[in-house]
Amino acid sequence: MDQVTNAKNASSNWNASRIGFWSSFLAATFSIVFLATAALGGSGLGILKLPWDPDIPDAFSLLLAWSFLIMTVCLHQAAPEEKKLGSQIGLSFTLLYAAIVSIVYFVIITVVTPLIQSGRTDEVRLLTFNTSGSLMQSLDGLGYGLQSLATLFAAFAFGGSRIARYAKWAFVFNGVLALPILLSYAPLVVPQPYYTPFLVLAALWAVSLPLATVMTAMHFRKSSMN
Repeated sequence: MDQVTNAKNASSNWNASRIGFWSSFLAATFSIVFLATAALGGSGLGILKLPWDPDIPDAFSLLLAWSFLIMTVCLHQAAPEEKKLGSQIGLSFTLLYAAIVSIVYFVIITVVTPLIQSGRTDEVRLLTFNTSGSLMQSLDGLGYGLQSLATLFAAFAFGGSRIARYAKWAFVFNGVLALPILLSYAPLVVPQPYYTPFLVLAALWAVSLPLATVMTAMHFRKSSMN
């Protein structure tokens, strides 16, 4: 009976590692493409125009959320029993993150952008993404703050190999950005000159999240080969 149980657990962990590799690889890819397309938009180089900006960056952000969720599920599945509490908490925060940002981006793509294009901006003014303070910006900030908290707790799922240790610290690095991320999305609450430092710290997410997902892909790749 023990041999059968061990065989089932080994098969389950192998499947989790294989799916975890692809989901973390996609999460890394989507995060990098999101950052690149966001830089091409109106808040960056201004190359992408409406509707491509914000629809293209938001679409990749949506895909990032879904692939990140699957990655976190696989982390929890593959985690040793004594580490599952941390991975379960991380998964719980990930579910909240994915749900919130999915609503934000889907509404912007399917409702806000089309109505702005048709000249009906006043009808969706409350739902437009305004970096000076808006409902959608606040929800987006909450989502990414929760994503950082998810990695902070999910970091405890790693252990053993050198790659796993690197992935763990990459998750911690992303996790400690939760507070500056949340505060950087609150320009109406955080007064100057305190707001700018939080904004600068939050920008480190552009490094920490791709790094964390790349290291996770490497971790899963190594696990699937054992």
